[in-house]
Amino acid sequence: MSLHRRFAISLTVSALGLAAWFGLNSPTSPTEEFYSSVAEHMRTNGKVPKAEQRPNDWFYQQRAYPHRQIPNAARLKAFDQARELRATAVSQRSPSAVTWAEAGPTNIPGRITDIAVHPTDIDIVYAGSAAGGVFKSTDGGGSWTAVFDDVGTQSIGAMAIHPNDPNILYVGTGESNTAGDSYEGTGMYKSTDAGATWTYVGLPNSYHIGRVVIDPLRPDTIYVAALGRLFGTNPDRGVYRSEDGGATWDQLLYLNDSTGCVDLVFDPVSGNILAAMWERWRNPSERRVGGFASGILRSEDFGATWVRLDDTNGLPAPSFDGGRIGLSRDPVSDITYAVFVDHPGNLVGVYWTGNGGDSWAATSTSGIESITGGFGWYFGQIRVTPGTPTEVYLLGVPLYKSTDAGASWFRIAHSTHVDHHAMYIDPVNTDNIYLGCDGGMNFSDDGGSSWTTFWNMHNTQFYAITVDENDAMRIAGGTQDNGTMITSGAIDGWLRILGGDGFYTLIDYSNPNIIYAESQWGISPNRTTAGGHSARRWMGSITVPIVTIGT
Repeated sequence: MSLHRRFAISLTVSALGLAAWFGLNSPTSPTEEFYSSVAEHMRTNGKVPKAEQRPNDWFYQQRAYPHRQIPNAARLKAFDQARELRATAVSQRSPSAVTWAEAGPTNIPGRITDIAVHPTDIDIVYAGSAAGGVFKSTDGGGSWTAVFDDVGTQSIGAMAIHPNDPNILYVGTGESNTAGDSYEGTGMYKSTDAGATWTYVGLPNSYHIGRVVIDPLRPDTIYVAALGRLFGTNPDRGVYRSEDGGATWDQLLYLNDSTGCVDLVFDPVSGNILAAMWERWRNPSERRVGGFASGILRSEDFGATWVRLDDTNGLPAPSFDGGRIGLSRDPVSDITYAVFVDHPGNLVGVYWTGNGGDSWAATSTSGIESITGGFGWYFGQIRVTPGTPTEVYLLGVPLYKSTDAGASWFRIAHSTHVDHHAMYIDPVNTDNIYLGCDGGMNFSDDGGSSWTTFWNMHNTQFYAITVDENDAMRIAGGTQDNGTMITSGAIDGWLRILGGDGFYTLIDYSNPNIIYAESQWGISPNRTTAGGHSARRWMGSITVPIVTIGT
């Protein structure tokens, strides 16, 4: 049997397995055209005359089949089943006991979405992962322990630690970066024993959470920036507040069912809240990451009333292409910075205010025009150094720093992985910085001049894997922004054999030294005849007329 025929059979079996896994009580025929809930919503609201059905994207559709959208309940049921299997060590497909062992990699970390650090001990740090849960270190990154595996969804949006009792930690699930592999969350979780155990505390339909802020003067009060559903619309989005430690929640700000809150900053003394609202939606074949509803809204009474800030305050005017916004406030000086990107994802500008948002001034963007790489919906993070408001960090594909309030910028972190999403600056010693990116966690003790990368976090995000039919311990697979990698069994001995976003990999059963691998966009399909130690392009680029999953 040929390699290609064996691969086709493998895909067919996988599709049948997915159908059985999600259940066969489909509301639609498997042959029906893909249904776009967003397009249908626009049609029923008079925004378009006809809701056209779009071609599906295989990555999404194979996971939704035979449904129109990925059924969240089935996905969570699969999580529960996996936890059961691990806990009982008994396979449901066999009466005999089985032993589960980690296959790795433990030497190639994946995307970090948020960071929370103990208020008085810089060595105790929590890292939220895009698809791997929450990891905790008590030795400054020397070792990491997964503390969220037995809880809920493994897609983490934002976290916050209680300022007076660091045993209390809140985790908001559902990554907010709007990629096709930004998976939905199930709401808010709380730990009162430093991550050992967790309690679910609500917001089940928030789907993606961009920020969690604890009021330092009233620490039972928590504010949450909820983005809502990405692949669809829903009303459970905006700004939420709990005044009883997560027992109950009030929705303070809601604009419409396709606009959520992605970031917020808060002054606990005045009650001034700035909320970054973001209108965005996507379906498997298209993405819209901007709209007129995007912008900064302000409340001066702890969220009771809200007013939009716009070009009359010195910010960009509302527009059809208004996109993602990131916020950062210095609690000492009350100076706040905001970064704006547009649809489809280019940098618009960086702005600052020293009067709670009454007026804003633009900084220079010279030299940082391309920081987002054209996909700014994937970033939206800016950080001001506590107590030194002239020192600002702008996170994008590269990392930039300004020491003169944005008058000039210079690039730092040349040695880290690209695509930066999270940063924590120690308010006691601001030279100490944790940085999260598509390549895991990093630390600097000199204000970003040099960095140490922690290679030992077990959170690599695989899109697809394959096993050598001649050696079950030889596994290969494509990952999110960490290329295609392969191992011969050692969990800490994985090697990258191709860069970019890897996806499907094939190992020739008749000659396992022959491996096929690919990068995103169908670019550079490669073939190696040396077991992955060398590669050559073997066919031209493939034109894919849809939004490619991954970045």
